[in-house]
Amino acid sequence: MRGGPRPWRWLTGVPATVTDPGQRRALQLLLALLAVIIVLGGVSIGIQRLVIPGYERTFAVSAPAIGLLMLAWVLARAGRFAPAAVLTLGVTVFGPYAVLLARPDELYAYALPVISILLAALFFRERGALAVGGLHVAVLALL
Repeated sequence: MRGGPRPWRWLTGVPATVTDPGQRRALQLLLALLAVIIVLGGVSIGIQRLVIPGYERTFAVSAPAIGLLMLAWVLARAGRFAPAAVLTLGVTVFGPYAVLLARPDELYAYALPVISILLAALFFRERGALAVGGLHVAVLALL
């Protein structure tokens, strides 16, 4: 079975209008990352909403973030790599700080900036990773 199960192929399928092999690979990687993050993030916040008392404030920030990642997936599925990558990076850069503003005791949010640095390195090369890393250092220094 080439390319994985049918639902996975659909979730990570690049439109035929994108013909450049490098852009096709980048889009497929972005689509795959978004599919995994959306599913795992959605399940995670759904379970936490049900079992953790006082999770409402974090849920109010996390659920819209998952919605924005879904929009990024739609953009990527339509072949719009740059807007999808920028939106994904924006959510992963600013999402942890929105969680910390809603609930300062959510210590896991301090680990999430690593995801945005990795995404910046994947899609925007060294300068992007350095810029995002520098932004995180500056924000964390203010906290």
